[in-house]
Amino acid sequence: MSKTRANPLDFYDYYAKRDFWMEEEAVALALNINPKDIRWIDGALRNAARKKYDKEICTKYHDLMELVEHTLRSGKIFAKYIDNGYGDKYLCADSLSFINWCKTKDISFPTELEKLVIKYTPNYIDWETKYKNLESKVQELETKNIKLIQETSSLPHTRRLISWQKGFIGMLAVKYGHERLLRNFGNTYNKPEINDKIKLTYARIRDDLNIQGISLDDEVIKGLIQESIKYLPQKS
Repeated sequence: MSKTRANPLDFYDYYAKRDFWMEEEAVALALNINPKDIRWIDGALRNAARKKYDKEICTKYHDLMELVEHTLRSGKIFAKYIDNGYGDKYLCADSLSFINWCKTKDISFPTELEKLVIKYTPNYIDWETKYKNLESKVQELETKNIKLIQETSSLPHTRRLISWQKGFIGMLAVKYGHERLLRNFGNTYNKPEINDKIKLTYARIRDDLNIQGISLDDEVIKGLIQESIKYLPQKS
């Protein structure tokens, strides 16, 4: 069982503002340890705050440190050598690159610290969220595409649709008369229907269809006639 640790707020903000972390700092932060409690001397770990952290944490630190050292030198984490101001250079890991690497290796990293790092990173692009949103959008489009294919597969073929339209206008011509249809609904017919006895309306056709048990509103009838009247030839 871990002993009492320092309040994360005491060091989160400071390290979140750092663009690069030294190896031991990165490892300590991943384990939610204040890096100032850790010192690396002559290849051996000296835990200056051993009274604060138990043996289990120290063992985890050792194991993770070995992994991070290898990964930094392999280039899997973006890093560069930074001068400490005294002529010594240390290989330091980019903070966001290190956090992302932890995620790929299922290594837990303090969520609140990650949020602060992102907050202090200018022009930060959350590629993970963008990818998830894009993936969700692709799935949505695929679903719509499948639905569209199903809907279009149930639509009649163009030739069959034309045949239906011809049949529809032909049956109306049988019922109401060829010339009567053209006079009332034909776009190019020059003789307007003025005789009320033979004037034909969408409402009249609707009522006649209702008698046969077929219910269509005026807009549907209008659309059907407008689409099919062109197949009714004008008589000379």
